[in-house]
Amino acid sequence: MRRHLAITAVAAVSIALHSCFTGVESTPRIGAGEVRKETASAVAEDTVLAGVLPEPFDKWTPGKQFLVDDSRISLLFGTTLPAGRDLRGDTLLYAGSWRVTDFAGQPATILRFTDTRFPADTLEYKVNSESPAELPFAVQLSMVEKARDILTGRTFYLLTRSRRDSADNIIPGRRYVPVTVDSVMPGTAVNPVKISFTDDAGKQACLYMPGGASPASPRRFGAVLAVNDPRRRYPAVTDEVWENIIDGKVAAGMTRDECRLSLGKPASVDRIPGSSYLYERWAYDNGIYLIFEDGVLTQFRR
Repeated sequence: MRRHLAITAVAAVSIALHSCFTGVESTPRIGAGEVRKETASAVAEDTVLAGVLPEPFDKWTPGKQFLVDDSRISLLFGTTLPAGRDLRGDTLLYAGSWRVTDFAGQPATILRFTDTRFPADTLEYKVNSESPAELPFAVQLSMVEKARDILTGRTFYLLTRSRRDSADNIIPGRRYVPVTVDSVMPGTAVNPVKISFTDDAGKQACLYMPGGASPASPRRFGAVLAVNDPRRRYPAVTDEVWENIIDGKVAAGMTRDECRLSLGKPASVDRIPGSSYLYERWAYDNGIYLIFEDGVLTQFRR
């Protein structure tokens, strides 16, 4: 009886999906979690920008440059900033610091900056510490310069489908293709390195990333770019299937591993034993379903 019900359930699933199944379909953008999983062993990649880190405060010297990324930085400077001035996009120059004692008798540090647009003005930021960690809402341009020296002109391989266009909109694209870094620019306070690249089809796009090699960052270099061609890690995959994987598509006959490379990790997996096969149904958050028989893709729908 139980066996009969299991077979009936499989048949129902197959019939329900059959009318929606088509040929090769486009697929969703790879999520950060899947990128981290597939690149966890990317030791070589994680060393590329390992030395691109913010300079500690004790290394700051007068003239050090900071690009303001967020208008909220104005709150740090209090009355030393002229009313109504928006600093976003301005370059601030570090001019020095001195230690003071606050009203509670605790040590503090006052940091002094000048704005390259208004060099006659002096901006002061008080930090309740003798060794400030950073200037919030700003990018240390020394990080960008280091990354520029390392990356410009080099060719890497994309590990993500997500990138940005010239208007800074998120767009999808092909994965595992070679790209050449054209330029490195300031990014954001969170991801201070912005690289502009051209792929093998001549299309240009950008990626934002932090410096260093922290495995906690889903946008670190080793999570979005590879030094060597990932194709070499999968010699058993045919050229035809690899083209599907690059484009984020699937086709009947692909294995579970090949589909995972193409689409990323499914949101859920249901396994249904049949009379002759083990059926699996993979479901994705955007509505894509895959049906496998003994590990081989037989049916799918958007």
